[in-house]
Amino acid sequence: MCNFVDESPEGRDDAAPRRGDYCCYVGRLSEEKGVDRLMKAATMSSLPLKVAGDGPLSDELKSRYGDCRNVEFLGKLDREGVMELIRGARFSVVPSECWENNPLSAIESLSCGTPVVGAATGGIPELIDCSNGRLFMSGDVDDLARAMKEEWRSLRDNEAIARDARARFSASRHYDSLMRIYSGS
Repeated sequence: MCNFVDESPEGRDDAAPRRGDYCCYVGRLSEEKGVDRLMKAATMSSLPLKVAGDGPLSDELKSRYGDCRNVEFLGKLDREGVMELIRGARFSVVPSECWENNPLSAIESLSCGTPVVGAATGGIPELIDCSNGRLFMSGDVDDLARAMKEEWRSLRDNEAIARDARARFSASRHYDSLMRIYSGS
């Protein structure tokens, strides 16, 4: 059963065509999240990457990649800042090297109509298919750089991604699924 996103009316314009010329990562800056390999892949691909978050690797990553012209560290953002960042991105990246069960960052991205480049590990492949992003082998910097370059060149129907994700990850669908589990149906 997947996490869900808010179906509030003010979020309905999330997939509006405001795409910038960057990809993004939103999350904890820690080893298991695969952020160091993402930085290497971004450097290899020369794609502009905006990184939002904080964590134990924050200082080390800023020290190593802070001078890279294509990497921008934004620090920890509030919810509104995160959603604005995701809505404006060409795609988001979920480079986890741990067994993510159901990453909300991927669900939020898809619900904004923003495709996801995600690691083929844990529950991530259950969220991403060829219509809404692409997968790469977790921990493989070359494969991640390849997937990022391919996604950068992709033309996506952002409205369709948002529409499909909002139906799939709606609060009402989550509630119905939960009630079926509780009732034993």
